[in-house]
Amino acid sequence: MVIYKLAGTALLVGSGLGSAFLLNRSMSACLSQVEGFLGLLRQIRVKVECFALPISPILAADPALLRQCGYEEQTPPKSLGALLNGCRIRDGETERLLSGFAAGFGRGYREEQLRQCEYYAARLEQRRQELLSVMPAKKRRNATLCVSGALAAVILLL
Repeated sequence: MVIYKLAGTALLVGSGLGSAFLLNRSMSACLSQVEGFLGLLRQIRVKVECFALPISPILAADPALLRQCGYEEQTPPKSLGALLNGCRIRDGETERLLSGFAAGFGRGYREEQLRQCEYYAARLEQRRQELLSVMPAKKRRNATLCVSGALAAVILLL
């Protein structure tokens, strides 16, 4: 009977540790995705400024950057809207910013597009800094709550 209690205890503690690990990995993936979109906005700005390229060749140029943004499909997207539809954006504020960028990009002259790229890149950089500043505290909180919850369940069941 003691073996079953020990096995149950190990399972509960393992589930608490696993939950903390998954939550922290999800937070890191969210930050990586924001950095990917920030790099994409910077690349779009450079390509529009130097070469006056439309958006579809810009998006097709770097599949690794698209994967960092969370785009998993094999064919490159034809528009920013298709890119956002193909990504599972993990942060609501980032999604709101990118939706605003996708809605307005390509509707004006080159200078307007460059200003729009600069504005949204600056806003995404701010969001990245916010995520970086709160991430250590949130990771500690996730680990503490998950492991404490698992240990509380063990205590209650024993």
